[in-house]
Amino acid sequence: MGASPPREFELKLNGSVGDLRDLERRVRRRFGGTGEWAESTLISAYFDTRDQRLRKRAVSLRVRRTGRKYVQTVKAEQGHRGVALDRLEWEQEVGRFSPDLKALPTDARQRLGLVLPSELRRVFTVDVQRRKVLLNLAGDPHSEDLAVELVIDRGKVTAAGKTEVIAEAELELVSGPPGRLLQLAAELRADTGLRVGRQTKSSRGYRLVNGADPCRPVYASRFLLSADMTVSEAIEEILRHCLANVVGNEGAAVSDADPEGVHQMRIALRRIRSALSVFKKYLSPKKVHWLNQETKWLATSLGHARDWDVFIAEVLGAVEGYGIDFDCLTAMSKEVNIRHRAAYKSVGEAIGSDRYTAFILGLATFIETRAWLADDPSARKRLDQPLGSVVGKLLDRLHRKLMAEGANLSEQGITARHTVRIRLKRFCYASDFFEGLYPRGRVRPLLKAMKALQDGFGCLNDVAVAVDLIGELTAAKGKTAATRRRLERAAGQVAAWHARGLSDGEAQFLADWDTFAAIRPFWCKGLD
Repeated sequence: MGASPPREFELKLNGSVGDLRDLERRVRRRFGGTGEWAESTLISAYFDTRDQRLRKRAVSLRVRRTGRKYVQTVKAEQGHRGVALDRLEWEQEVGRFSPDLKALPTDARQRLGLVLPSELRRVFTVDVQRRKVLLNLAGDPHSEDLAVELVIDRGKVTAAGKTEVIAEAELELVSGPPGRLLQLAAELRADTGLRVGRQTKSSRGYRLVNGADPCRPVYASRFLLSADMTVSEAIEEILRHCLANVVGNEGAAVSDADPEGVHQMRIALRRIRSALSVFKKYLSPKKVHWLNQETKWLATSLGHARDWDVFIAEVLGAVEGYGIDFDCLTAMSKEVNIRHRAAYKSVGEAIGSDRYTAFILGLATFIETRAWLADDPSARKRLDQPLGSVVGKLLDRLHRKLMAEGANLSEQGITARHTVRIRLKRFCYASDFFEGLYPRGRVRPLLKAMKALQDGFGCLNDVAVAVDLIGELTAAKGKTAATRRRLERAAGQVAAWHARGLSDGEAQFLADWDTFAAIRPFWCKGLD
């Protein structure tokens, strides 16, 4: 067997030129004169086919010129660590400023796929002034030494007649544990204004070429758990998956172009909190307390925007054209849009804050170092159990609590039903985590019934939130008497409309609960 290709593990930090200078000063204070900075001018050309087959395969091919030297590089996405880039990388010197596919090793050619040399063309170029230094940190008696190459690039990417400025730092792992690189990044970027970046130079170029929208929401894929994973490995996979989904929705959440951005980010945050709850007895409370607090802070920061998104789409959208006074509804819509924009401004401030960046880096470090591990040997032993030996108990505990809360659903008021809704959400997220461990045919009936029940609880919650938001609109000061009358009239009509809808749907809602309650849980027969 041949040697494994080198893996590149790096973290990017984006900011202004001033932020990068602050980073350099912090590095000099932290490391003194131990490192010598090297400077160079790098001009890179990126190549692909006309139909961009390499991009579609998550592979990049570039040739970089430094002085009289040409280096060909293939990079292939290998894993996603949420904030860091984890890629396979192959490099060879070539004789000119164009690719030489014959020089590539077999595994690199396989990652490129079927591509003929004649099909390749230059897609974009990157021109940067680079400064780099090697940073060395000694480990304590229980950890490895750390070597990291810090690169600071200032320049531009040019494609299709358009240019984008580059001002970024890269921390690339040379040797040592990835978790310590993340810890170093958190220390160096503190108070500099730098933010974690996920855009590679190649993705910037392709965005200029294709005009791709960076604000599209990212939907979570299925969790890839297996029965022979340890409990600790399952926790790591779930948290890593959720972190990637939070980071992936940053752009869409800041923009109000698609409400799914905020929605998907909040789902990822709730899944983190659900995972901490599901695995509660395996975790050190002191070590996960900060994560519970920070996910709650961020979810709350996004919550008002989500509430107004739902109000616009589900509450106002549902009544348009059904006889409600047009002028009154228009007045309400105007006020709603003002608050909607203010809520998204708050989302942008939260995601743009130093606290958010610290949270993202902190969570990445938490995952990479498995910081949830308890100091108690018996607790660590529980974390080493196979997931398959405990998953049925975990699901059964959540299911029994849900059934107990909803036992007299028909007699419950809004507050009690809200408690049942929260229990249902926790159970749904746990089912999302573990459903892949069971035969699909056995899982499907409960998931189908659960989806119908979630829709019913969702309508209840939407109306309850709408009542609060309507109260906020009508209680606002600074309105003329005429405007206030129109708002109050619209509020009464909208509230009455949805109250009638809940009444009409009550029988179906209770029938959906009965259907769900009657289904035998899919984990009762074990994993086979």
